Amino acid sequence: MKKLLILVLFLGFLFFPLRNVLAVADNYVLPYPGLMPGNKLYVIKETWDKFMSLFMWGNFTNFKYELAMADKKIVEAKTLYEYGQLELAGKALADYQKRIQKLPSLLVLAQKEDKIIAPKNEILKMAVKKHLDVLQRLANEVPQQTTWVQEKREVMLNPKQLINQTIILDQNILSSRD
Repeated sequence: MKKLLILVLFLGFLFFPLRNVLAVADNYVLPYPGLMPGNKLYVIKETWDKFMSLFMWGNFTNFKYELAMADKKIVEAKTLYEYGQLELAGKALADYQKRIQKLPSLLVLAQKEDKIIAPKNEILKMAVKKHLDVLQRLANEVPQQTTWVQEKREVMLNPKQLINQTIILDQNILSSRD
């Protein structure tokens, strides 16, 4: 009887996580922002990310890496916009744009190598939809234009324009994936 109970518990623990994973498979989840600009360790994190990019071989591996970096940058930009760090948020959003633009071409290269890209294409669509959701909420919250003053220098920023450009970029990527 004890052996049967142990077997049932073991099988229950074995399949319990699988059920949770399948329940969230339809929802794309953005990562926790982690270290943000201003933190002393942020430079180390950025250097580590660049170092890790040297070990990304193949189109699918590069796709996974660039998507992860795009996710990090969109979350970083969102968090920085929410805290009023408009200049740093703009830099994060510009980096996001560079990374998200690479993804469709990586899938095209993989397709030319006769790889099946349908699953990656679906992941890209889910990610871009999630990114668009974040960007559209941000577009309603940021000012059209503002003067950013930092350490005796003034910079004219257009956060809404940058966000709208990014929304258009994401919409173009999404429409090209259909």
